Amino acid sequence: MDLNAAMIFVRVVRSGSFTKAAQDLKVPNSTVSDRVSDLEKNLGVSLLVRTTRKLRLTDAGSIFFKKAELAVAALLSAGEEASLFQKRPAGTLKITAPAEFDFTSICEAAIEYGKKFPEVKVELCLTDRIVDMIGEGFDIAIRASPVKDSSLTAKQLGIVLLRHGKTQ
Repeated sequence: MDLNAAMIFVRVVRSGSFTKAAQDLKVPNSTVSDRVSDLEKNLGVSLLVRTTRKLRLTDAGSIFFKKAELAVAALLSAGEEASLFQKRPAGTLKITAPAEFDFTSICEAAIEYGKKFPEVKVELCLTDRIVDMIGEGFDIAIRASPVKDSSLTAKQLGIVLLRHGKTQ
């Protein structure tokens, strides 16, 4: 089932008009009409009785509308909640770095990040092994060598200078 068509159907019923729904959605009237028609074909039932001036829900349309309205509201709510993470990050930020990395620098950065985003918990894993970023749930990996996995995004943070086997 086309969820966009279900959302359009809900908008048509709420607004009481194909034209008003099209205006609200900023799409042509024909798009709204076609999507509702396609939805009816897909479901195999008429959802609306249309006249030039009015529309009325069929019995099947009434049942579908009640459930579709709840589903559309839930999806819109889920989208709003997800977008809040862009505005106000929350959850866990999981970072991996080499064991010999400057632990103090990472801790200082994590503390500053925590002050800016108090709803984020920072987990740090110091290891020299190659981690499975996706499988192990890491968000950030700090490494001293180029990234071999082309599906990952890499940014250079700085340059490490080695003198007699020690980092500076």
